[in-house]
Amino acid sequence: MNTGESKKNAEETLKLALAEAQQSVRSYDTKAQICGVGYIFSLNIIFGINKTIWPEVDVSIFYLVVCWSMFILPIILFGYVLYPSRKSMSFGNGQEKNSTEKAGISYRVKKLLYISLNKYDSVKKLTDSALASNLLQELAFELLKSSELRDRKRKRFLRALIISLIAFMLMLVFQFAEVIFEIS
Repeated sequence: MNTGESKKNAEETLKLALAEAQQSVRSYDTKAQICGVGYIFSLNIIFGINKTIWPEVDVSIFYLVVCWSMFILPIILFGYVLYPSRKSMSFGNGQEKNSTEKAGISYRVKKLLYISLNKYDSVKKLTDSALASNLLQELAFELLKSSELRDRKRKRFLRALIISLIAFMLMLVFQFAEVIFEIS
């Protein structure tokens, strides 16, 4: 296989990988929205059970803290999945890797696959940059950005699920304790 053909194959592979990473990012957004809404709906059922167990509740600071941490924190965490910033992506080491060295020639990624209007405010600037770009480098850079964004969303989604599970378990324990031991 010649170098032109292998470069073309590498570009196609990166395009496919980039499409998959971007789809995964969107799927975490959708999952977080669905789980957040489902969590809110399930709270309505739990509040109905609580009204049966505790018809009159004494509101105290402790009660407010427990309610906010158990009921509201998971909703906030599901919302947090939706909003990591691409600008904050640094590939984990604090430095943005947007320049490469190849055969002694430095190439700075033009970031053409995610355009900022601050950088490209005219058609001429954009077309000049596109003509001077290296598609393989641009695809690799964007794939790294999208992959880190996907991984960050995954971690946040799992954290929200775990906190929701803990909240549900605590609510269950409180309700069972009230019914079994008649605490109040």
